[in-house]
Amino acid sequence: MLMILGQRIRLRPVEKDDLPRFVKWFSDPEVRVNLAMHLPMSQGQEEKWYERNLQAGDTQAFAIDAQPADMAVGPWVHIGSCGFHNIEWRHRHGELG
Repeated sequence: MLMILGQRIRLRPVEKDDLPRFVKWFSDPEVRVNLAMHLPMSQGQEEKWYERNLQAGDTQAFAIDAQPADMAVGPWVHIGSCGFHNIEWRHRHGELG
């Protein structure tokens, strides 16, 4: 699996263990205000999204992890997500969100 590693930030594939954090974040109206969603997501809905994402060839979701400045090595803290969407591999085109 692809991982993009910086000095204190890394992007890694979303794992099933991340889903409860997403459910918690998406339950917060302040998080949803700038997203294309108006209602919170349930654990079941997140699991369905995760399974669809695994099967889709036009989406690649990443978890964003940060390493605190006072930690020389680990622990990484999951702080958000981003993804490439509507990927057209042939034309090397996609959207970042």
